[in-house]
Amino acid sequence: MEDCTQAIWLNPEFANSYINRGYAKFSLGETIADEEDLTGAHVLYGEAIQDYTQAIELDSESAYAYKNRGVAEAALGNPETAIEDFDAAIQINPEYAEVYYQRGLAKETLGQVEAAKADFEKAKLLDPDVGE
Repeated sequence: MEDCTQAIWLNPEFANSYINRGYAKFSLGETIADEEDLTGAHVLYGEAIQDYTQAIELDSESAYAYKNRGVAEAALGNPETAIEDFDAAIQINPEYAEVYYQRGLAKETLGQVEAAKADFEKAKLLDPDVGE
């Protein structure tokens, strides 16, 4: 995270630095969530969302930033908001298999079984290894 923060300090207009720092924060959040520190994990997920949001403000065509923000939103228990981000990522890159898979998981959380199934099928069509 320190390297990403340094990169942001050197060039605050480079969206990928925010994406990378957000990813580091999210990954650390997942690690401590596994250790049952959910409060700490939620703080890190929120910080990751802030970084992804900044990246999107700098590069509104980054399907990766939208996808990652959606994953972080889903981890915070906000599947509706996550789906909005996944929809945006698909609008930018309709061939992004991982986004369909993640959107399927969010829809599954909401009990939208048929819609989730359609997303999982689309994801597998685009990448047979997605979700593994």
